Amino acid sequence: MKKLVKSVTMHDSKHHLGLQVVDILTGAVNSGYLKYLNPRLELSVAKELAFERMAALLGWDVFHYDTFPNKDFNIWHFPQEMRAMPGSKSIRPDYNVPLVKREELS
Repeated sequence: MKKLVKSVTMHDSKHHLGLQVVDILTGAVNSGYLKYLNPRLELSVAKELAFERMAALLGWDVFHYDTFPNKDFNIWHFPQEMRAMPGSKSIRPDYNVPLVKREELS
């Protein structure tokens, strides 16, 4: 059964946990790709650590890649000419990646 999006409404992500997750993932994907385009780009310690852990959760070395199409979690870069740069990778989840600790942020 094919479902089409019939409308879109604006919501403040502060009030919707799901939108907060989407905001975080979108920001991480965009910032990770910016780091690929400009390796000397300096981001906050928290962001750098988040990218490192998110990449590890996916089984990747860095958070720069597109995913190969799959049913669970997809990352695609836009515009389409940027896809597969620097490459596409399969997801190999690693749920043993440690949580970020406060002392790691200082």
